[in-house]
Amino acid sequence: MNIETLKNLGLSEEVASSLLSEIEKALASEYEKGLKEGQSQLDEFKFNQAVSEILSATNAKNPEILKALIDFSGISFENGEVIGLNEQIEAIRQENAFLFDDNSAPKFTRRPKSSNNITKKDFEAMSYSDRLKLFSKNPVLYKSLKG
Repeated sequence: MNIETLKNLGLSEEVASSLLSEIEKALASEYEKGLKEGQSQLDEFKFNQAVSEILSATNAKNPEILKALIDFSGISFENGEVIGLNEQIEAIRQENAFLFDDNSAPKFTRRPKSSNNITKKDFEAMSYSDRLKLFSKNPVLYKSLKG
């Protein structure tokens, strides 16, 4: 929209100019508001991602439980760094060590879901029912391992 369009609608130049000025101010205000909201959402996303990465690296058995114990009012996010979180995690670790895996060997192991990664040694250690499952899922592999 421009001043000529408004004048063609029968508005005086003064009224058209004033109206155009008000519209520009309103648009500029909405733009600034949207820009601030977008930046706020982006900052919140970056903060949440940084917190999630830190929580994942803690060896917590359940990072969501750990997150629930954290007082976020004492944490800040500056230049892409979460400040104050590590101290809280260490305090929680001291008070509630059971929430964290110790760095020893895993309590259990799982076989890969893909049956193509099974070695002859794995096959020999399989139970009868596991061998039947392998045979039904991948008979060619089963026959090559049974050999």
